[in-house]
Amino acid sequence: MTDDNLYIERNRRIFYRFLIARNLAKASTFLFYVYFIWELVAKFHSVFLAGLVPAFSLLGYLLIVVPEGHLLDRRNRSRVFFIADAILVLAYSLLFLGDTILIVMVVDLVSSLLAWVASDSLQGMIKSIMPEDQYGKAVSMNQTGTAISEILGIIGGGAMIYLGILYLRIFLVALAFLAAALSFPIVMERADTHGKNYGEVFVFIRKMAFLLVLSLILNGLFISLDVYGSGLIRIVLHAPAYYYTLFLLGFPIGSVLGGLLISMGKISSKLSLMLVTIEVLFIGILLLAVAIDPDVFIEPLLTLAMGVDVIIINVQLSAFSLKVIPNDLTGRYNSISVLFSAGASPVMALLFSALSRFIYFPLVLEGAAIIAIAVAPLTYFAMRSMMRAFEVKTEESTAA
Repeated sequence: MTDDNLYIERNRRIFYRFLIARNLAKASTFLFYVYFIWELVAKFHSVFLAGLVPAFSLLGYLLIVVPEGHLLDRRNRSRVFFIADAILVLAYSLLFLGDTILIVMVVDLVSSLLAWVASDSLQGMIKSIMPEDQYGKAVSMNQTGTAISEILGIIGGGAMIYLGILYLRIFLVALAFLAAALSFPIVMERADTHGKNYGEVFVFIRKMAFLLVLSLILNGLFISLDVYGSGLIRIVLHAPAYYYTLFLLGFPIGSVLGGLLISMGKISSKLSLMLVTIEVLFIGILLLAVAIDPDVFIEPLLTLAMGVDVIIINVQLSAFSLKVIPNDLTGRYNSISVLFSAGASPVMALLFSALSRFIYFPLVLEGAAIIAIAVAPLTYFAMRSMMRAFEVKTEESTAA
């Protein structure tokens, strides 16, 4: 084996180690998420309080996302990863002080923030340690790993609903500790060695502006599932907690299936305008079906199909971004793009929670679905404009 092959193999093993660490941290946040969303609905019969959990989980990240992007470009990304996981252990330890709403929301905010930092660190490391021809595969593995961690977290959260808060505390701290142990940092040069500022990032942001706005709208609408999921299963369909667990499991299982289709070459990781447009439209249709479906057995199948759709979109767009964004600007570009992709989510989560106090919440979910369907046709033109701005051929033009 040549020195180049040895280097690539070594970096692949490093990527796998950090991928497992990131997935453990992510699994812990999903476990926390599932347990407390259900418990708040069960204890207080309040969709509003349950909606605060996804709202706070995203709000914390948005508070630090811009300085985090600068940090990831100017510091060793693997070290930032390790520090985030180490602090995560301390954050979950706060639950041993009690499970009041205040403590739950504080831990929710801090733990989700730290898990996001670990995820962004890994995304930046892909650019630093993987060859360009492996970007699509690495992104697919990253997205699929997130889905697997979500599955494990949801199953664990469902089990904790029956086992109780003591087991929850132990599992959360244990997962965070394992993540920290696996994310011990490596020697890695900072990406930005010339002290570039955010001005250069906005050159790329402008080229993707229309698509980023669409991402903001769709993610803002998509959060309605997180806010209303537990209420839909418990209050509308009168089903027990394990149906809620199945409802949540559908999405990550679908993501794993979609990731496998991409890994096996059944679906290309190269950006396809028509395919992504159709998938966005289908997401709106599935959201509408979730809102009006009277059968609890069908709900997990709908979220499963949604999971397949979303990972196809995410892998294609993420692989494209890795190719066109320079390594020394990756952290800051990701931080700005996340303000668009996730920025609307905490605001919309609070809005959806508030609307549930005045409007029957399945009707609100139907409205969100109709807006997503209406927005879908704009996706094609947004992506075509982006492709032209970067002078990159689309899947369709290559085939022609």
